[in-house]
Amino acid sequence: AGDRTVTTEAGSRAQAGRVGAIVMANGDACKLARKLAAPHKALLDVNGKPMIDRVLQAVHECPLVDGVIVSCLPGGPIATHLGDRVTLAQPSDPTFLGGIAEGFRLAPEMERALLVTCDMPLLTPESIEFFARQAAQSPEADVVYGMVDVHLTRRQYPETRRTAIKLREGQYTAA
Repeated sequence: AGDRTVTTEAGSRAQAGRVGAIVMANGDACKLARKLAAPHKALLDVNGKPMIDRVLQAVHECPLVDGVIVSCLPGGPIATHLGDRVTLAQPSDPTFLGGIAEGFRLAPEMERALLVTCDMPLLTPESIEFFARQAAQSPEADVVYGMVDVHLTRRQYPETRRTAIKLREGQYTAA
């Protein structure tokens, strides 16, 4: 079954599953980046390639992604690294929400977007496609958030520290 067309409450038509992507890289260097003498965690080398380049490759290779914007600090290391390879949102408000707002401002035709963090070097086009198709099942939703049971994450990656949110159904962390 191919993409289906849905009509939202506002009456606009959108091809289900097709989205834009905003890659979030607008923070400062984290503790790990500073420890490894990198200007930003997105520029940490993962098997010979900066982490953000791996993320962007996966996003670009997903057939459901129609446009990609990277949110980063104005004139910062990510902007310098990427140059004109991708549209850059360089918000005056350096917060996470400021980066999202600037991404949507630069692409007003983008009704829905996947928010992708810059620190997921194992992200695959297939996982992006799966999530986009799942999100398309709820065209009325304002936010669709990928979560996993925090206990599964801690069992698989016991050395990592994860923030969890407690819901009626259990404790979850970002996925």
